[in-house]
Amino acid sequence: NKTDSDPQNGEIEFEQLPELLQGCAEDNKDTAALWSPSLMDGGKTVGHVKSVEALALDFDHAEPPWDKLSGWDYFAHTTHSHTAEDPHWRVVVKLEEPGDPKTWKTQFKVKMQQHAMAMDASCCNPNRSFFVPPTTAEWRTNEGRPAKMPAASVALEIERQDFAENSDGLLSDGSLFWQDVVRMMKILPPSVAGDGGDDRLFEAACTC
Repeated sequence: NKTDSDPQNGEIEFEQLPELLQGCAEDNKDTAALWSPSLMDGGKTVGHVKSVEALALDFDHAEPPWDKLSGWDYFAHTTHSHTAEDPHWRVVVKLEEPGDPKTWKTQFKVKMQQHAMAMDASCCNPNRSFFVPPTTAEWRTNEGRPAKMPAASVALEIERQDFAENSDGLLSDGSLFWQDVVRMMKILPPSVAGDGGDDRLFEAACTC
C-alpha cells in the first residue's frame, strides 16, 4: 500500500494481470493496494528499479485515444476518480521487451510525442506505482502487438529536437531564443555589483 516501502515482486504473465487486479479491487483508496509494472529490489525509489515490464498510461479528464491504441496489446480500466462526466482511464500496454529504468523517462516522453498522446507527467517515472482499480471499474481489452519503445539513443536525439521547438525556450538548445540573447547583450549597460548593476541588468533583460 501507499505506506509500504518494501514492494513484493511476483512473476505473472501479462495476460493474467487483469484478473489479478480485479481480484484485488478496492473502493477505498486509503486501504487499496498499490501495484507497479516495474521490477524493484529493496525499495520503491528510482534507484531500486531493475526493469520496467509494461507501459502504463493514465488518461485523465478525457477518453483515451482508442484509435491510436488499437494496434497494441493492452487492457484498460477506469480509476477511482472516474465519472461519466470526467473520465479517468488507466491503459496498460504489453511491451516487446522490458525497459531500462536509466533511460525510461526519455523513452516514455518520446513515445508519447511520437503518438501525440497527452499524458500525466508522473507516468514517465520508472518507479511509478498505481492503485488497484475500484470494484466498479469499467474494463476494456485489446489484442494487438506489444509496444516497442524508441531506442535510447534515438529517443535522446528526438527529445533534443522537440525541446528546441518549445515556445518558452526553457528546455531548448538555445537556437530558439539566441537572437534575443544577442540583442540583449548589445544593449546591456555596464553592470557593477553595489552600484545599481543588478537593476540595470534586470531592466535590460525585461526589454527583450
